[in-house]
Amino acid sequence: MKEAKCVSITLLSIILLLLSCASCSTLSVKNNADQIFVKEDLQPFYYEFKGNVDWNLWEYNKWWMYPTLFQYSEIITNSNCLSLRTSRLASSTNIIGTVFNYCGMDISTPRFFGYGKYTARMRPRIVSGTVGAFYLMNQYESGHWLHKEIDIEFLGKDRHLVQFNVHRFYQDTESAYGSPSIYTNDFDTGADFHNYSIIWASNKIEWQIDGTNVYEFTDKIPDVHLNIRMANWVCGTTDQPWGVDWVGPINDADLPGFVDYAWVKYEPW
Repeated sequence: MKEAKCVSITLLSIILLLLSCASCSTLSVKNNADQIFVKEDLQPFYYEFKGNVDWNLWEYNKWWMYPTLFQYSEIITNSNCLSLRTSRLASSTNIIGTVFNYCGMDISTPRFFGYGKYTARMRPRIVSGTVGAFYLMNQYESGHWLHKEIDIEFLGKDRHLVQFNVHRFYQDTESAYGSPSIYTNDFDTGADFHNYSIIWASNKIEWQIDGTNVYEFTDKIPDVHLNIRMANWVCGTTDQPWGVDWVGPINDADLPGFVDYAWVKYEPW
């Protein structure tokens, strides 16, 4: 009888120990996330683009990505979506010895976010030589900054193509090439709105189109909070052969191009 009682106590102890370990493991994962992100990073976010943009929740970026100047004039608002436009500048603009002939736009949230699912309902009506994007990036710093980014990019040379990429590089010493993977849709992405998602976790990044997983990546995963960004810019000019190869040659007669965004959502994991 004592022997049976001892066995029962031992089994109970083992079960309690296993439950305790599982609890500790869960707590450890949560604590690790707490060490990376603050509470505000993990709050849900949803924004529907209808009419004027709330510039308390978004900001437009007054910089450039050669050969494109980002200009406020390229933000087009209407009752059912926000459009970012690319077009030819009325006249060439010289900035610190660099001549720009095109304009586009990049907007972002001033707020930063943590692990979770990021979705944009969008329609990239882009043209050859341009890129439309929905992406996540860490806080910019000048100098020896470790750039961390997760991308969904649409390539103007063929609107069936979407590129998924992860960047992790020092901007002043390393290549920005990243780890690109191109996926071919069975539809023209510029013909209608679809849902494009990034699912960012501590051990894996997944990309979805209309809720279906199409790609995943397990390297160079960002470990700091990121903000939400959207952009449309020109890069396929003759003085940038890599850009022409990537997105096709720009033809001014095809401009303007547009990327339309209906809404953006963040769901914390």
